[in-house]
Amino acid sequence: MDLTTYTTGSGGTVRLGAVLGRGGEGTVHAVHDDQRLAAKIYLPGLAAERAEKIAAMIAAGLHAAVGFVAFPIDTLHDASGAFVGFTMRRVGGHKPVHRLYSPTDRKRAFPRATYPLLVRAALNLARAVAGVHAAGVVIGDINHSGVLVADDATVVLIDSDSFQIVHEGRLYPCKVGVPEFTPPELQGASRDSALRTPLQDAFGLAVLVFYTLVMGRHPFAGRYLGPGDMPMPRAIAEFRFAYSARRGATRMEPPPYVPTLADLPLALADAFERAFGPIGPGGARPSAAEWVGLLEQAEASLIVCSVNPAHHHVRTAPSCPWCRMEQAYPGFQAFAPSGPAQPTDRPIDLRQLVEAVRGVADPGPAPALGPLMPVMTDLRPRPGMDALRQQRTRRWALALVVATAGVALLGTGGLGMAAGVAVLAAGAALGWRAPASLARALAEAEQGRLAWRQAEEAFRQAAGNDHFRKLRRDAEAVLRQLQDLATEERRRLEVLATRRREAQLRRHLERFSIERMQSKRVGPDRKLLLRSYGIETAADIDYRRIAAIQGFGPSIAWALVSWRRAVEAKFRFDPDRGVNPFDIATIHAGIAPRQGELEARLHLATAALQRAGVEAVSLRTNPGPATLTAWTAWRQAEVDAEALTPSAGEQRWLVALAAGCVVLGVAAQVGPYRPPTLVAVAPPARLSPPPAAPPAPLPTAPAVAPAGAPGLAPPAVAALDLLARGDAGRVQQRLKALGYFGGPVDGLWLAGSRAALRGFRRRQGLGEDDRWDARTEAALMAADAPPAGSAAAAATDGPDVVLPPPSGTVRNPLNAFDARWAQGRLRDLGFYDGDTDGVWDDDSRAALQDFKLVNGLAADEAWDGETERRLTDTGPVPAEQSFVGHWAANPRDCHYGAPTPVTISSRGAVRPDGTCSFTAVTPESGAWRAAGRCSVKGQSRQADIRLIMNGNTLLWSDSGGVSRYFRCH
Repeated sequence: MDLTTYTTGSGGTVRLGAVLGRGGEGTVHAVHDDQRLAAKIYLPGLAAERAEKIAAMIAAGLHAAVGFVAFPIDTLHDASGAFVGFTMRRVGGHKPVHRLYSPTDRKRAFPRATYPLLVRAALNLARAVAGVHAAGVVIGDINHSGVLVADDATVVLIDSDSFQIVHEGRLYPCKVGVPEFTPPELQGASRDSALRTPLQDAFGLAVLVFYTLVMGRHPFAGRYLGPGDMPMPRAIAEFRFAYSARRGATRMEPPPYVPTLADLPLALADAFERAFGPIGPGGARPSAAEWVGLLEQAEASLIVCSVNPAHHHVRTAPSCPWCRMEQAYPGFQAFAPSGPAQPTDRPIDLRQLVEAVRGVADPGPAPALGPLMPVMTDLRPRPGMDALRQQRTRRWALALVVATAGVALLGTGGLGMAAGVAVLAAGAALGWRAPASLARALAEAEQGRLAWRQAEEAFRQAAGNDHFRKLRRDAEAVLRQLQDLATEERRRLEVLATRRREAQLRRHLERFSIERMQSKRVGPDRKLLLRSYGIETAADIDYRRIAAIQGFGPSIAWALVSWRRAVEAKFRFDPDRGVNPFDIATIHAGIAPRQGELEARLHLATAALQRAGVEAVSLRTNPGPATLTAWTAWRQAEVDAEALTPSAGEQRWLVALAAGCVVLGVAAQVGPYRPPTLVAVAPPARLSPPPAAPPAPLPTAPAVAPAGAPGLAPPAVAALDLLARGDAGRVQQRLKALGYFGGPVDGLWLAGSRAALRGFRRRQGLGEDDRWDARTEAALMAADAPPAGSAAAAATDGPDVVLPPPSGTVRNPLNAFDARWAQGRLRDLGFYDGDTDGVWDDDSRAALQDFKLVNGLAADEAWDGETERRLTDTGPVPAEQSFVGHWAANPRDCHYGAPTPVTISSRGAVRPDGTCSFTAVTPESGAWRAAGRCSVKGQSRQADIRLIMNGNTLLWSDSGGVSRYFRCH
């Protein structure tokens, strides 16, 4: 401990304590006798030129006026009286701001930091700078090393001796600066005499705010779309804001998978455009006070991510930007999970959920409705029914007589025959057509019967157990997923335990910041660009990621890989060290949202089951007034129909009359014509049936409801399945022919296809979404389907509906959340190495086909119940136990993301000497046999290949010989 003693300008003494920090100008010490103070001692040769400025700051009383800046409090002098430094407020428990906004540093320095804390830190920084400006001071050199942040997001500004002040008419300028924080108007200018302004401070403040909100990305670091490289100072001087909407002017684009201005509130995005655009130097750049208001609004707009509770984002963001980054970069974690690391395997709670679901009694099928209805003995035919029946009977009798006359005339020949046909037709019409009053009565009776049939069908569905059983099946499916969740968590923890060496190695590599690399080829500008692309430490170095960055060719990428190898050579595995608690907490945090979602769904399902059972049973005891009305109408229809039916006596009379007419008709045809003597036969006086005679049976109406009757049939579904390539291709072709779709007809139902379908439905007035049902299909395939036109084709906005799962499944990978689940599962099993972006594209389908082949299913891309169950199971065959994957002739070629020489899948293979397309792959006694066609050095031939697995080694045997490959992990 340094106990050197200095005197203060006010006449006191100060003894130096422990060293708190070192910098380019001097050393900061604790003050031995006062824990509230610290002392900065300048390096030899630097103190004299700063003495007057420090004295002016102390005389201005800045340390008392601005409490969140470590301004000088008193001067320090050695034994000779020479100025050597100053005392200032001691800042404890704070860390440099870059350790907060850097994802890698944040895991160690701020392990519990959340995005709201980052926003609050940016807000407090803006408040601090605004306070400095309010005191008449200009910072001049705002940069990441001059800002300290505490765990509670409070901010302190340090290095205040470099601030620009004016005291008693004299200017004390700021003579330092960092290029990446220097505004365009000062790039390349001399710093010694330049007069700094709050407007220029506002640029450095905007850079720090951008750094903090966008996960350590510099606003001017991105991909330059013009020729050559774009150094950082030039990009700033030319206003090439990489995230700007003015892409045509800036010719820049941001790094991939990072948050963009669309993920920020509109007012905040506009503020960054003004801060970094050409209008900024003219006064449009937001001041520190304006940033305070903007960040307060942004803080109020934050919401919790619906997928990961450790994530927060603004309410207007199109999706969670941190989820996108984690999906794009495997192993990357934007924010640590909050709360204690507790396992999610809870058998007691799970058992209670199982008992709750299965404990709800099935109400069983609905009973017959008729016996439940009241007996109606007091119903009488409606007035006029008896008269209508008698009228009907007389009409039939007259029709028989007329028809008989017609038959008689048929035998006379000539004109008589023609007259007979006319008379016969008249008799038939007379008997067939009923008077309007009778037809009306018959129609009303039929409507009563039909209403009752509909009521019976509705009762069968509502009071039966069909709906209950569907709810039970859905609940059981969720229950199986929840039961598998704890197993999945245990599996991940077991994998974590087996990969302790990899985890220790990653933490070792993360200790080596990219700043520590010493190379003339990778200078400060390149390191800044690397950090903006998410490459902060040796652990982030990946050949392919680096080679894809503009200005980083293969030689520089391999130089970085070599540095990583040198760092890795210093690693020593500690077998006694257990699994890191942070990794365990990460797994629990990944499982917990899904568990909470499933438990909530089960609680809702249990409540729905209980309601369905209670409603079904209740309906059986009280079918409701609508059912009673239908019952009354039907019973009345029966009584009316009985009244309209000829009585037994009337029926006998009609039969006798018909028999007589037949005899007369036959006699007229077989003998000479004799004009018939028509005898008027009066109906019997009593037309009602004898008391003992039973009523004639009533005709029954078919129990068929009219089309569109509510609740009687499920909604019609489309015949074409968008999950099937062939069907989706037909829909795309039709949309393309009508001008709604401009993409390729490839059978992949992606965003462009959904937007085209939205445009068609909007043009047809079918809705604003991309729903696919029988109505939409019929309208699209109709010959008169309308073309898009100029206005209707642009329908990219609008909701994506949740497409129903195929029969026998609970997921549909055309839905983004289901696709992410499937992609994540396929990635865990080693079949998929793309982004878990929720897009069910060709790579995802190819991975599914590989999975199905390896696991003994049909080698196709169809999504069915067996595939889903196998993928959900805890023990499917992973890719590493099959030929599927990346291979190399030399294991060294597999390292650090370098392109692998051989890739083999169920569809084919890519090797250094050519490619193969497989038509069939089948297992064969411990190996695999692939048939297809290979193209080697420009020549194509049929191929019969045997792929023999031996641990992580693969033997490729064909007519060209045998090759051995090693698996690349």
